[in-house]
Amino acid sequence: MATSVASFAQIHHPKFDVQGHRGARGLKPENTIPAFLAALDYGVTTLELDLA
Repeated sequence: MATSVASFAQIHHPKFDVQGHRGARGLKPENTIPAFLAALDYGVTTLELDLA
């Protein structure tokens, strides 16, 4: 029963993955801790960063 309820919820109410590209791009210097913290404050669910 729990599995069918969870499956129904995922089909009818999908969750969004809000990504912070390089942190809070345009608000803080990209790929910095302040940018990542700002992105989290704005509610992103995934942080994306570039490694060189």
